[in-house]
Amino acid sequence: MNRKKITLLLTGLVVASSMLTGCTSNNNKSADNGANVAQGEGGFRRAADRTVTEYTGDGYGVNNPYTNNTSQDYGSETYPNVNYGDEIIDETSIIDEKNNFDNNVAPYDVAPYDIYGTQDNEVTDNLKMNPESNDVNLFDQTMTDYQMTPSDEIISNDNVNSFNNGNTMTGFGGAIVQDDVDSMINDTTDSKINSSSQGNTGSLNNAINSAEVTPSASESQNKANVVAPQNTQDSGIVPQATAEKTTIGEIIPVRSVGSSEVVGTGDAGNIQGVIYLSFKLSGEVLNKENLSGLVSNAFDEAIKDSNSGWSGQVTTAREALQKALKKVISDNNTGKTLMFRDPKGTLVNVSISDIFPDATSNKDYVRGIIDLNGMRTTGRTLRSARTINSKDIVLRMMIRSSSASNDNTTLKTNTDYTFVGIGGTNSDGNSLKVDANDNQFISGFTVPECRTGKSPSTLTVKNDSSNTLIYETTASNNKGTEKQKYITTMIKPGIYLDMTDYQNIKDGIVTGGTFIKYKNIVFDDPDSTITKVEMQDARGTKYACSLVPVDPSNKDKGYYIQVNSLERDTSYTFTKLLVTSNIGVQDETVTIDLANVDSSNNITANQLTVRTTKVSEPKIELGSGNVNDDVTLPNGLKVKPVKNDSTALRYIVKVDNSEGNIGDLQILSLTSTEKSEVKKIEDSKTKTNYYIVTLTNLTPNTDYGHVIFELSYKDETGTEKSTRQSIGNIYKSDPNNTKMDNRTEKEALTGLNDINVVINDEFKSDYARKARVPIFVDDIHGRISGMTFKPVANNADAKVEFKDSYLDITGLKPNSTTTITLEFNYKDASGNDKVLTRYLKVMTPSVPEVDVKSDIASVKGNEVSIKLDYYENLKSGIKSVEVRDKNSNVIRSSWDKDTNTITLYNLEPNKEYSELVATFTLENKLTSKYELSPFTTSEEIVKPTGDIANFVSRVYTIALGREPEVEGWNFWINKLTSKELSATEFIAENLMTQPEFVDRELSKSKFVTTMYSLIVNREPDGDGQNYWERKYDEYKDQVKSIAELRIKIAREMMDQPEFKELVTKLQLIY
Repeated sequence: MNRKKITLLLTGLVVASSMLTGCTSNNNKSADNGANVAQGEGGFRRAADRTVTEYTGDGYGVNNPYTNNTSQDYGSETYPNVNYGDEIIDETSIIDEKNNFDNNVAPYDVAPYDIYGTQDNEVTDNLKMNPESNDVNLFDQTMTDYQMTPSDEIISNDNVNSFNNGNTMTGFGGAIVQDDVDSMINDTTDSKINSSSQGNTGSLNNAINSAEVTPSASESQNKANVVAPQNTQDSGIVPQATAEKTTIGEIIPVRSVGSSEVVGTGDAGNIQGVIYLSFKLSGEVLNKENLSGLVSNAFDEAIKDSNSGWSGQVTTAREALQKALKKVISDNNTGKTLMFRDPKGTLVNVSISDIFPDATSNKDYVRGIIDLNGMRTTGRTLRSARTINSKDIVLRMMIRSSSASNDNTTLKTNTDYTFVGIGGTNSDGNSLKVDANDNQFISGFTVPECRTGKSPSTLTVKNDSSNTLIYETTASNNKGTEKQKYITTMIKPGIYLDMTDYQNIKDGIVTGGTFIKYKNIVFDDPDSTITKVEMQDARGTKYACSLVPVDPSNKDKGYYIQVNSLERDTSYTFTKLLVTSNIGVQDETVTIDLANVDSSNNITANQLTVRTTKVSEPKIELGSGNVNDDVTLPNGLKVKPVKNDSTALRYIVKVDNSEGNIGDLQILSLTSTEKSEVKKIEDSKTKTNYYIVTLTNLTPNTDYGHVIFELSYKDETGTEKSTRQSIGNIYKSDPNNTKMDNRTEKEALTGLNDINVVINDEFKSDYARKARVPIFVDDIHGRISGMTFKPVANNADAKVEFKDSYLDITGLKPNSTTTITLEFNYKDASGNDKVLTRYLKVMTPSVPEVDVKSDIASVKGNEVSIKLDYYENLKSGIKSVEVRDKNSNVIRSSWDKDTNTITLYNLEPNKEYSELVATFTLENKLTSKYELSPFTTSEEIVKPTGDIANFVSRVYTIALGREPEVEGWNFWINKLTSKELSATEFIAENLMTQPEFVDRELSKSKFVTTMYSLIVNREPDGDGQNYWERKYDEYKDQVKSIAELRIKIAREMMDQPEFKELVTKLQLIY
């Protein structure tokens, strides 16, 4: 063979080798720090064809319902039928880690309902009905319903933290494009890693025993962050024995996402918190177990899965990657743990052996082991060649316990965690061992602070003998098996409640005029995930329900169901219970059948009826069942129900307002010098009215049990009535307890017994930059003159305003903890100036999807327009907005996406509106909430009516895009009806000369259709459209401006018979 042939042969081998490896390096290596890339036949074909995969999906997000449909375009060796191109346009805002397990998941276009209300955890009986029914056949086991398999995960979408790791990526293969680098997740330079502990040694306020004491140095230290222990025996971190080690790579954290997981079945599963850590690997570690090639293959497979709508069944490459990661990282760090600390200082040690679960343990983790969302930034164009470097691919680990045994190895749900370090035998700082023999390590491991996801609710139904009434069956003639409890989100067909046995429960069903209470159907919902509850009758009609605490003073006892808005003195037969929950990014509804079981264990749909009553006289009760127990107010604060002073008495009483007919409370039987004050607090969740009654200027050591409380209410006909009860009848004296009476004290109270401020010293805000913190000022003599706060050391922008029963705090930082010192100034009984000090720690979540900077209200009578401004551009467009008041009643509103304006309609005139919450539903299905700033409406403006008023409004709206102001509206009506102005002059010389019309960008075609709508109130026909478009072209060279051209054509159009006829009917001149 001559030299020329040898040269050609070698050249061919080099080219072939380059094609096989998918790169152009002369050394036949990838750019992954020397990591060899294994490519098979598929890799050769892709390299030769130089095609790219278009990432059309939305990552591991809302569009991956994990259906069981096999795509014919998806196989182990094929790509889906997509048009491959160079660009990927991200249009969705994804940090969306929600998994949908229902095979028939439909888009959720309606914002989720907050059955627990806003700040006060409120419930309304005016919840909007879902037009789609989740009805299922009780015994049809062939249908597909919402079914979660063991170890299904439930994702919380807003608990995301990302940070900068200081590394620069090289784009998605090929030449470096600046957009590619900027759009990568590791470009988030505004975030920082905080791996210190956020421990808390206890309540900030419990240590304060005197109103006049200034915080000591030791108390100040209690408010400081606890420094994370490092390399100490107490922390569980054991120093590694001295040995030579080699660092062969780095683990680069990208972001952490909070989630939760059910381990086990619906009736016996354990619920735990989860942290998904997204990360990248770099260096020679990618050579271990062929990680580089496995990462690339898994990435390709994930892209195909996403492009197919997550309908593919093949996860072979991702399973292989999971096994390799477990072998390289978990198996080489046996006995080591990841240590986390919660806000209370409790340490949790999660075994590293559990962080890469296999498909048998958690198939959905394996499916999402490639974090596609972590590799892009919304609104940017990414170029994704198939030769993407494996070191640039973002992976995920699942920090959780395989057993979820709820001990110190398990993360709690809905809890903030701070990473402390790597614990266990031979742990070494932030390094992980990756080779058992060669003592090789990767460095850089840490986890951003993160809040775990929410826990789903659990259903229990017991009879008087504490036997369960929840059953699971597979046939209509088989009662089935008992279930002591059931995780609500995992309820499936065949689960039913035995209402035959339920009807025998004493006080299990309580009826009123417009409500029915099922007090033994109880949901444990610690993280308030239930958004809507409905009962359905035999006709298919649905009735809104509320969840009422079993014990208002102890929410851990759960919530029972109350069916609302029923007709008085009417029978109802309920057959289904529908429960809607929102664990992460969207609502999901399950259906529970109500059934009857006969003596032969035959099961049929419930036929037992319950009848509502007529209105009965309301009863005034002490706020708590026992005088020694605290009253839990609607804002969650606990206060003593009775307070006796020498010249004052204070009571907290309550009245059941389930029928919404309870009015105000008045105090009778006082002398002219004795005073009374009544403050009403409505709890829409429990349908209870609380009244705080303060009696002052009383005589010391005197019994006031004779004082009368008079309560107004309406009967079934709407007639105003009243009922009276004496204090002595409401709060009965106990001869065995001298403190339990209605007598004023001989001596005045002092210290905290006299004046006190009740506040929870730790508060988790629903909003990233502000908080509304409940507060109860126990000051029966009105001696507190004001409140001041000390500037916050770590946040000078924080401001606190005291508003009656709340502290409004603004200027907070997202995803942070701020400790504020509050000082309440007052005079004691002797007139001396005193200060009562309280400490408040406020924790805020991360930045929401809609990060509102300001909301400015423009009031026009009973209509208000609220213009929003944002801190940064939205990641996804807003599809709809729903506004609810503090009682969860929906307020009629509209959303203008062009001006970012919410308009509220039909408000009450001359009324202050506060605590209104706007829920934004984005185009990507995520939701975000924002509490609007308070505003006050003015006198209602009466709009003009009639045919001419409608004509003016119509042409005004079409021409200028808005309804006329009432004053201007009336002005034009008067001009037209008085014949001072013709209809043609009104349109051509007034509306069309306004800047709002002149500046409109209208094409020739759009202008013609607009004028047809404006002038004759219809769409043009084809001939008419063509005629006026020709006129447009003919006249445009005859005038000086577009404005003149438009007016010229408009005048000719208004000179046509159709317009003249319309104007004549209105008795106007044309």
